[in-house]
Amino acid sequence: MSNKLKTILKATGRILTAIPRFVMSCIGFVRANTWAEIKERIGERHQKLKTDMRRKHRFVVMDSETFCEKWSFELKGINLFVGVGVATIILIVLTSLLIAFTSLREYIPGYMRTDIMEQAYENSRMLDSLELALAQQERQLQDLKMVISGQPLPSEEAYRHKSDTSHKVQSSEYKHSKADSLLREEVESADQYQVKPSKINKLVKKPSQTSSVTFSEAQTTTTTTTTAAIATAKSPSLMPFFTPLNGKISRSFNEKDNHFGIDVSGTENSVVKSIYNGTVLLASFTPETGYIIVIQHPNNYISVCKHCGSLLKRAGDVVRAGDPVAFLGDSGSKNSDPYLHFELWYNGKPINPQSYVNF
Repeated sequence: MSNKLKTILKATGRILTAIPRFVMSCIGFVRANTWAEIKERIGERHQKLKTDMRRKHRFVVMDSETFCEKWSFELKGINLFVGVGVATIILIVLTSLLIAFTSLREYIPGYMRTDIMEQAYENSRMLDSLELALAQQERQLQDLKMVISGQPLPSEEAYRHKSDTSHKVQSSEYKHSKADSLLREEVESADQYQVKPSKINKLVKKPSQTSSVTFSEAQTTTTTTTTAAIATAKSPSLMPFFTPLNGKISRSFNEKDNHFGIDVSGTENSVVKSIYNGTVLLASFTPETGYIIVIQHPNNYISVCKHCGSLLKRAGDVVRAGDPVAFLGDSGSKNSDPYLHFELWYNGKPINPQSYVNF
């Protein structure tokens, strides 16, 4: 056993033996003095303290050589106690104000200047933007390498978001009240939008009513009415779509040639607008289609704008009818003239935009 451990054990033993002695001395003191005597002693000390606090004390400043009095003043003990307390409080308040409203707080751990915090926030935002831009440039470089090496380009599905967030969208997001539905019907029937009926709706005609109808004619009329009802149920509902871009149509819709939209020519940097309220599903860039933006609209409509010059919205943004979503350009196009390739999809199938949007 080391000497240090022995010393610690001895000191511990002395403390343990001293505790009982102290307890016994306290008990002996209480036995030797009654409670009245203890109370009397406490009262005497309290009275002495009051006397000392009320007693005047004289403070004198004297010359050390001549012992002449230079300056003196009298002060009670209670006044001294109050003065020291007030001075302490004033000192604490002044110190707090000095730290709070001066640059001294910068030297206290945990404090930071406001401009430094704002600069740090701006730096974090710039860093996030730089990371996003760097990721886009890396993706573009990969696409260019694939083009140079002759490898097949990835499809548009590769640029879509892999995570499915459709469960976060409430089903009642695009539900309208009765008054709103009536207003929508009134707006749809207005001449200012000039909404053209679809080709499917043109084929649906009401059967002519005659005064004399045979059994075969009645059966034919019933079959026609049933077919018309089914066609009306499956046909897209007419909506007051806005014109995405005013210009000349250079190429029309042709499903046989896999041209699922129309090409609208216009001036460069013209504003491309959303045709209706909706949510941006995709806002990206591909070597084939350039800058592309895809918007989900109510009633299972999807609008697609390709070959844009630049985009104004990101995936997940909520847009309203007529909101600017992009600028016209010629990205991803072999032609030098700027134009917009616009597609309109309903229930996963392409439809002719000219039947629903006034260009």
